[in-house]
Amino acid sequence: MKPITNLALGLFFLIITATNAFAGSPLKGVDVKLGHNPGGGVAAKMVTNDDGSFSTHLAEGEYTLSVDMIGIKNVVGEIIKSKYTNSNYEFDGSGIEIYLDKSSNIKVINQRKSGSIIFLKDGEAVIIIPKGGATLSGKLSWNEETISQLQQYSNENADRPKHNSNTTRIKITREWSNFSLNLNGGSTSSQGVSGNARVNPNASIEWVWNNIGIGVDAGFFSTSPNFNFGNYVAPFKNKGFTNITNVRNNWSSIYLLVGPQYTFALAKSTSLTLSVKGGITFNKAPNFTAIDTGSAKTEIADYKDPEDMTTRKAFTVKPGIVFNYWLNQHWGFNVNMQYLLQTGQSEFATGYRDLSKVDFTAQSDKLREEILNSPKVIVNTKGPDKFLSFGVGINYMIRAAKIKSHSNQTNNRSAKGKGKSHSNPLDAAKIKSHSNQTNN
Repeated sequence: MKPITNLALGLFFLIITATNAFAGSPLKGVDVKLGHNPGGGVAAKMVTNDDGSFSTHLAEGEYTLSVDMIGIKNVVGEIIKSKYTNSNYEFDGSGIEIYLDKSSNIKVINQRKSGSIIFLKDGEAVIIIPKGGATLSGKLSWNEETISQLQQYSNENADRPKHNSNTTRIKITREWSNFSLNLNGGSTSSQGVSGNARVNPNASIEWVWNNIGIGVDAGFFSTSPNFNFGNYVAPFKNKGFTNITNVRNNWSSIYLLVGPQYTFALAKSTSLTLSVKGGITFNKAPNFTAIDTGSAKTEIADYKDPEDMTTRKAFTVKPGIVFNYWLNQHWGFNVNMQYLLQTGQSEFATGYRDLSKVDFTAQSDKLREEILNSPKVIVNTKGPDKFLSFGVGINYMIRAAKIKSHSNQTNNRSAKGKGKSHSNPLDAAKIKSHSNQTNN
């Protein structure tokens, strides 16, 4: 039997309406938590009494109910030591039961139902409290009979049940995905590129397992050179002594990134996601020139990648932070900040003549002479290799609990007297549930 490495993953409960009879061993001193749904912020926290009971009054709304499985492991371990002294059975998360008193019209929403057994979505019960509020009461226990039927204690002196056992194991993996469409505004501090604010639309899709996930981002932004070419050449472009070429005015950048993230549940309906993603950005540089038509072909302005129109690729890292607010279980919006850093790009030189002292009212020959004698400003650039943006977006979340089943047949009569146990080891990271049929 594997020890439990993370009992919070894939938790399975049995939830049935409270009756006068209370099967199993009550679990004392275990934390029972109620969280706002959506959002996950703690709404109430209780500790079970000696008889496993808990109770709290809740305002109208929707909540998630969960328990501290590490605390349960410790309590059940003490029960095993005291009642099964010759057993080496290790608690694997099976047989945990919660009995809820639903007499106050409290509703419980679950993944699916089979008779009185309820399989929980994402390892949590979703509780709906009616208008005016209600008191949620229940009891927490460990069903030893369920365990004894499924797991034969390995001590050869222990009595083994004498029946056929048909074991169905249900595995629940907590998982959700989230799609975001964002509209950001940002600017760059890179040399040779204007720092004016630009629009940065982007989209992301995320897959999350128990708050840890991986996301894929794609986006686009456009940035301007450090001078406006159209305004620059306007005073002399029709004077007849220049050859002006303007293929592309701006930098255009498209990125595709992937990387890890972690989501923190905050107050009601809110969460915070931190991420670091890496990938490739495809850049196209501006391409424009203004050249004197004389024999010397003197450049007046030049902003052109030496690689001509070849797309410049750069490895990119983008840390980000996103604050989410959920309107319901599926729809929400976000406020985000992203910093995109491109690395490994080669520099190239751009230049233009400083025409601030040129008299554009002069005759054409005089104007031409003043332009050609103006000092040239040279700037090296890698393009927009640093880009900081802020924005808002719309979120759409799909939550899912994947369920797989597997059955094993064992005949315990054949094992009688052999001093061996027949057990089905469980993957402790994903707690399985069990249903049984016996044949005496």
